Amino acid sequence: MALWVALRVAAAANGTMTPENMTCSEIVNEFEGHERCDLVSSMDACSQDGLVNFNELAYCTLGGQSEMAIPLLMAWVIVLFYFLGLTAEQYLCPNMLSLSVCLHMPEHIAGVTFLAFANGAPDLFSLFSAVQNGPETASMAFGAAFGAGLFVTTVVVALIIFVQPFQFKRRPFVRDTVLYLAAVGVILALFTHGEMTLLGSVGLVVLYAVYVLVVAVSHMIYKSEFFQRVDPLRPKVSVAALDAETIPLMKKEHTYLRVSKQVVADYGFDQDSFGVNNTGARELAVTPFMEAVTPMPADEWDPASCPGRAVLAIRSPLLLILKITTPVINATKEETWCKPLYALQLLVAPITVLYLTSSDGEDFGSIPDWAAALLIGASLAVLTLLVLPGDRPPFIYKWLSVTGFIVSVVWVYIVADMAVDLLSTLGVLCGVSDALIGLLVMGLGNSVGDLAANIAVARNGFPAMAVSACFGAPAMNMLLGIGGAYLYIIVQTGSTVIFEDSIDRLQLQMSAFFLLGVLGFMVFYILCRNFYADRILGTLLIATYAAFLVTTISIEIENM
Repeated sequence: MALWVALRVAAAANGTMTPENMTCSEIVNEFEGHERCDLVSSMDACSQDGLVNFNELAYCTLGGQSEMAIPLLMAWVIVLFYFLGLTAEQYLCPNMLSLSVCLHMPEHIAGVTFLAFANGAPDLFSLFSAVQNGPETASMAFGAAFGAGLFVTTVVVALIIFVQPFQFKRRPFVRDTVLYLAAVGVILALFTHGEMTLLGSVGLVVLYAVYVLVVAVSHMIYKSEFFQRVDPLRPKVSVAALDAETIPLMKKEHTYLRVSKQVVADYGFDQDSFGVNNTGARELAVTPFMEAVTPMPADEWDPASCPGRAVLAIRSPLLLILKITTPVINATKEETWCKPLYALQLLVAPITVLYLTSSDGEDFGSIPDWAAALLIGASLAVLTLLVLPGDRPPFIYKWLSVTGFIVSVVWVYIVADMAVDLLSTLGVLCGVSDALIGLLVMGLGNSVGDLAANIAVARNGFPAMAVSACFGAPAMNMLLGIGGAYLYIIVQTGSTVIFEDSIDRLQLQMSAFFLLGVLGFMVFYILCRNFYADRILGTLLIATYAAFLVTTISIEIENM
């Protein structure tokens, strides 16, 4: 406190800034040792509302020693991104699929709404969290959106072309590139204008809603009897090809790209690994339950290589946490019902959601919030054990996915928020801007799933579908991630958000122009080549991304 008073008096006398109006980066660069730790712990500029305050970890626990803090935080970033992908892939996506089945949604509508949200949830929540955390990390959100868009549109598309040159499907290509160009153009215009208004944020969300409407209407026309009569010689379209036109946003795994009945079945889990007892003879036996909660079957460890075992060692505790806390209901494989496991998940889920979402929750009358959550969970678990059958799925089986969906969303949002806080601390430690962290680290981290999934789809013989996802998914993230976040902020505060002039703004504008240039060039090239993508285009796209990296790093170095 004495230090604080002295700083305030000295600043008032000299007319300089006080820690109260400094950014966190300025505080950690201006002070050292215990003084820096005290200010980092007490100043709002360095506060983080997540489960872990990474600023305090870096500058108090680790004493600001970059040689220790940077490797530790980088490893933590990798684990968080892996956890995000794992949660979305194995829990959020199957539960969202079950919900869409329960609501009897057409596949093409479910693809661009429910399942697109499920697959893009890690990216969307990362952007939402970055915007919510304030002006400094907001530049990280824009950087992540533009950086991921550039990487996917250049490097991932190029690798798909190298795997197999292909002929674009004309209508989906035109539709998706128009959406993407509109999304980038509108965001760049708002950013250049210097403020995000209510009209601007609503416009971004409405633009995606219009896209969903166009997909729905075009699908109805394409399937209509009139279209069949007009073009009777039209070749039969396979399910996979049709989905390439109607569901361009699925991306994390190739099974999520093609939402047909045959492919949807791949959402199922091996019944032996879930300890399912189809006969009901061992309904509450220990062996099936233990098999259901085991995160790593024994037959996976022995044949794995050293890197593979390292991945399994990281994956196992994360998967164990998810198995215990998060129900997963599969709409297409009802035999994967394990009543003891679901009872355990219902017992743990309420207290998990409470812990993750609020450390200072409100009490329910005279009952503490944690006790109320535990009571609710215990009641649901007891009802499950007493009422629901154990030898077959209950009649409400598919609707139980609501619980899994809620817990999955909470996990994704909280972990994404932690990743944003961690990247912000890492940027301060490394002395680089939040925009660069978003462009290169967060953007690439969010694109790893796109890279693996879309390359797998291309190798399976569907390159056009994979490239369609490369356009639709980043556009959705921009429109809903940025537009939805600012709409929430503006409605909550009632005021327009002002973008301050800074090096971050220059970086972001440059990235947006690069992205617009890449999209414009690609449209021109594809039209000139009669919608054929060849390896020359792939080489030019790789060279463009290399030029973007050089330009971005040069701007950062000049302004350090």
